[in-house]
Amino acid sequence: MTALGVGTGCLVHVTAAAGGLSALIAASDVAISVMKWLGAAYLVWLGIGLLRDKAAAGAGVAGLILFARTALASKR
Repeated sequence: MTALGVGTGCLVHVTAAAGGLSALIAASDVAISVMKWLGAAYLVWLGIGLLRDKAAAGAGVAGLILFARTALASKR
């Protein structure tokens, strides 16, 4: 599922850059807000998919805990 998300994100970015939409979006506050909300909705959708898949959810939670421990340990 992660590879699909990365691939989709790359495809969207390359398509937007090729069409010159990046500068247009950067100039519009509304477009930036829409992109932020779409990105947040996509992340929620991915999270729900992980929670539905019990094996992936267990691995995801374990990975998140390990990441948090590592991040906290490096700040001390």
